[in-house]
Amino acid sequence: MPFSDPTMKKGSKADSAAGKAASATVSAPATAEGRRKYDPEQTKRNILDIVTQEFSAMGLTGARADAIAERTNTTKRMLYYYFDSKEGLYEVVLEQVYGDIRALEQELQLAEMDPAEALREFVGFTFDYHDKHRDFVRLVTIENIHGAKYIKQSKTFKARNSTVVKTIEDLIARRCGVQVPRGCRSHRPASDD
Repeated sequence: MPFSDPTMKKGSKADSAAGKAASATVSAPATAEGRRKYDPEQTKRNILDIVTQEFSAMGLTGARADAIAERTNTTKRMLYYYFDSKEGLYEVVLEQVYGDIRALEQELQLAEMDPAEALREFVGFTFDYHDKHRDFVRLVTIENIHGAKYIKQSKTFKARNSTVVKTIEDLIARRCGVQVPRGCRSHRPASDD
């Protein structure tokens, strides 16, 4: 679903005016010369912050480009300029939220801990993160409803998530003294009893 207005033809005067209006709408405060300074990276960050909230509240199918544009103080044309479609924007949001949690998991330095303590730390971190980042939980749920269709298309997701899977496999192997076969889901570590 493209963000562009279907009534606006590319190259038309209205299209050109919309592009200029989009640039003016997202401009930074005026400089000493009275001109506004445009910051495209800040604009993208603003769009991603707002759209993360919008997708988590409304889902992929419920989120509307008009509402996103209004909340980000941009236009649909500006959204279309940065992201090819609503689905493309949704994929970027998924990559960002998964990237955020994976980066924080890496900071835990679980490999340096006793395996049982590391697993407790990891599980505790995960519960705390989910509690503090409700948007993340809702986005994961929404993506699961879509059968992981969009995350499967991600170029970074598999590599990014493989690090956490490898970390857990290594912890189990260190704790139990066995190598966990790749893809094995039935292995459980020995109890602490």
